[in-house]
Amino acid sequence: MKARSKGSQSLRDETIAVRPLAARQALDDVQRLQGVGRRRLATVWFPLSVFGLIYLGMAPLALVVHRNHLAPYFLVTLISASFLTARHYRRRGDSDGIETAVWPWLATSIAMTVGGGVASVTGFRLHSLFLNSTGPFLVVTAFFLAFSAIARSTFLLIDALIMAAVCAAATPIANGDNRVATEAIGFAFVLLASARLQHQAATGLN
Repeated sequence: MKARSKGSQSLRDETIAVRPLAARQALDDVQRLQGVGRRRLATVWFPLSVFGLIYLGMAPLALVVHRNHLAPYFLVTLISASFLTARHYRRRGDSDGIETAVWPWLATSIAMTVGGGVASVTGFRLHSLFLNSTGPFLVVTAFFLAFSAIARSTFLLIDALIMAAVCAAATPIANGDNRVATEAIGFAFVLLASARLQHQAATGLN
C-alpha cells in the first residue's frame, strides 16, 4: 500500500511538473504566431498606401480629362504600384524572413480595376449616372468587404463601411466628374489613414 501510495504521489508530482512546461510551450507558440501575424500585418499598409495615392491623383484628373478617360491612368499606376509593392515585399522578406506572395495582391487589384471599368462602361451605355460614376467605387467597396471576411480583419471591415458611407454621401451632393473626384478623395483618405493605423498597430506591438 505504501509503495502504491508513493508511486501515486510520484506520478502526481510529475504531472504537476509537466503542466507548467506544457503551458509555457503553448504560450511560446501563441506568441510566435502573434509575432508572425504582426509582421504580416505590417506589410498590408504598403499596398493600401499605394492605392490611396492612386485615388488621390485620380481626384483632380477626373475633373481635367473626364471620368470616362481614366483607363490609361489606372493602367500606368497599376503597373507602377505592382512593381513598387513587389520590391517592398521582397525587401521585407529578406529582412524578416516573412515571404509574401505578390501575385494574389496583383490579381486582386486587376480584378478590382477591371470590375470598376465594367461598371463605368455599363453605366455609360445604360445612361446611368449613378452606375457610371459611383459603380466603380462600390466594386472596390465590395472587394474590401470580401477581404475583411476572408482575413477576419476589423480594419478592412471598417474601411469598407466608411467607403460605402463615402459613396452614399457623395451621391446627393455631387454629379458626374465632381462626384468621382469627391469619392476619390474620400477613398484616398480612408486608405491612407487605414495604412497609417495598421502600420502603427503592427509596429507598436513588436
